[in-house]
Amino acid sequence: LNPLSAHACISSAPIYCQPTLACSPPPATTTPLIPPYDNPSFESGTLFGSWTQNTPTTPANFDTSISTEQAHSGTRSLKLVYNNLADDFISWEHRVRFEPGARYEFSFWYYHLVQHRGTLSLRVEYPGTSMPLVIQMAHQGVERWLNQKFSLTPSTSFGTVIFSYAAARGTTGGDTVWVDDVTVTK
Repeated sequence: LNPLSAHACISSAPIYCQPTLACSPPPATTTPLIPPYDNPSFESGTLFGSWTQNTPTTPANFDTSISTEQAHSGTRSLKLVYNNLADDFISWEHRVRFEPGARYEFSFWYYHLVQHRGTLSLRVEYPGTSMPLVIQMAHQGVERWLNQKFSLTPSTSFGTVIFSYAAARGTTGGDTVWVDDVTVTK
């Protein structure tokens, strides 16, 4: 091994030395900037795929399924039925990678059947901040697809996207909401 070649490799970090005595750049990364969401429009028939579901306090309070009754795009959407047993919420979380300083748009579509006390939210959390988009569905209209979106510029390289549905028990029946096309775009 030629000491001058080894010194040249080591002093040029982050360069890796190869047995051939030649210097080479570090291996290319294949990690996407934002990990792909499994099935943001629910066409595969799975709920949130790589998203982690947080179980409601009263599991029988919510029924979640993939439905063909309503769809913003394609033929399927996520159907959330609140059974009016107790005040409760259900949520899903997904870790994402950001390019610090880049602008991102967070969006989802929903179809709300009746005006009750349900609240949908899409929230982004990363060190130092929590950026919520909270939708009081009773004030947004019913029986039509509505889009909710917001943009932000994260200052860190990672965060968590949290999608949730909360409802308050009332004297009337439950509630039904369909959700479709939950997306993050740069």
